[in-house]
Amino acid sequence: MENVEYKMGHGIDGKRCLSEIEINKLVAKSNKVEFVPDEFSGSDLEPFLNPLKHFNLDKQNSKDGYDDYNEYQHAKIGLLETKFPFLIYYITNKKEVVAVAFFTRNLDFPQPSIKLSWFHIMKNFRGLGKRWLNEVILPDLKTSGEKDMFIISSHPRSWNFYDSMGERIGSYERMSDNSLYKRQGVKWKVDIVKYLDNLKKITQI
Repeated sequence: MENVEYKMGHGIDGKRCLSEIEINKLVAKSNKVEFVPDEFSGSDLEPFLNPLKHFNLDKQNSKDGYDDYNEYQHAKIGLLETKFPFLIYYITNKKEVVAVAFFTRNLDFPQPSIKLSWFHIMKNFRGLGKRWLNEVILPDLKTSGEKDMFIISSHPRSWNFYDSMGERIGSYERMSDNSLYKRQGVKWKVDIVKYLDNLKKITQI
């Protein structure tokens, strides 16, 4: 597997970045796997949770403080308890999963459709998320027959990007694991076909 070197720079949280060449190499290495309930174990899932594990460690070491919400554990438990098959898009570098997108089937939205439940990229690889979604993940979902995608996120730094993709349809609140902090979240609905068509028009201008 090709090794991809990266440079420290600036990105989503002020600490990006990869060059365009590096982003191209990483996006081209995107893979997809479907997990079916009762046919996998926690050990099968663990490598794909690597970016969430690092995200949790980064939060614990952050000068902004830790809100005591272990996203890695919540994602692992939620995925292991799901009753429907779910999709994982992922990118590896040096045999390590450095970016992951978990798509589950929603149960709490108006109609059945796919939901982007967790989307994480390790700190040193940030800067490729938008290209990855726009050029690989969403076109693949469209080809698979998906029309709408729902998104949930409690990470405010990503909200502007999700606002550009679709419309807000609601909000939610989750308590931290120690019940001391409240995490505010937003829900979006994205018309995949419409979004990609608009994106194509913009790139042709």
